[in-house]
Amino acid sequence: MNSIRFRLQILPILVAALGIAGATCFAEPDVMPQANQLELNGKFKDAAASLTHAIESKSLTTSDRKKLEFELDRLERIKKDFPYTAEQLFNELAGSVKNLTRDEFNAWVKEGRFDSREIDGERRFMSSSVSNLYFRYPELNPRRTPPKVTAELEKLRLETVRTIKNAALEEKKPYVLPKRFHVTMNVTAKPAAAPDGETIRAWLPIPRRYPFQDEFELLSTSSKILHIEDENSPIRSLYLEQPVKKGESTAFKVEYNYTTFGVYFAVNPADV
Repeated sequence: MNSIRFRLQILPILVAALGIAGATCFAEPDVMPQANQLELNGKFKDAAASLTHAIESKSLTTSDRKKLEFELDRLERIKKDFPYTAEQLFNELAGSVKNLTRDEFNAWVKEGRFDSREIDGERRFMSSSVSNLYFRYPELNPRRTPPKVTAELEKLRLETVRTIKNAALEEKKPYVLPKRFHVTMNVTAKPAAAPDGETIRAWLPIPRRYPFQDEFELLSTSSKILHIEDENSPIRSLYLEQPVKKGESTAFKVEYNYTTFGVYFAVNPADV
């Protein structure tokens, strides 16, 4: 009887111990949906605090820690993408849109003309809000200050289009007038972009192969190429790494040639 009594008494203790162990094991994965929900609710500080607390746990695997660190970094990047308060955005627009009034601006905000997010109790607006306004609402271009002069560029485009069309009709093929381009791309991270000794990873875009674009020739890179995407990749790039040196910028460079063609297809509206 004593033996039986001992087993009955120890069973709740074992269950409680398993419950504590289970809570420890599952607490870290649960922080991801919790942080995501806080972000969706605009509570970025709370989401960051939740992730930071989870990252400090010694029971985390290296893989899980990296996932949480990525989420923490992503939150910070989103905040940088939405730097403007409503007042700051209005001031930016006031120097770009002629005769802008506060009522007009408020109406645009209400209409959703600007990409925005709720961040820690404040509506924040995207860094490209001013340029996007003209892109989405070209009827505002006459009010642009200073005015964007496009007549000469549009004239050159029209001449180019006509030249391509005439060449395609004469040669009886859609890809004509090949041009060889020489490209040098430089991308530089500021000294404070990452801590000393960290590695900055860069995926630099390069031309993919199309019927109208070919003969890619890689000439040089700033460091060893660790990976290059297939020539038919829709987002073709090459991957480089550079260590950060304290107080110095981290520079990436790629140099290449490629050939591109003018394109014209004679489409008969009756066949469409």
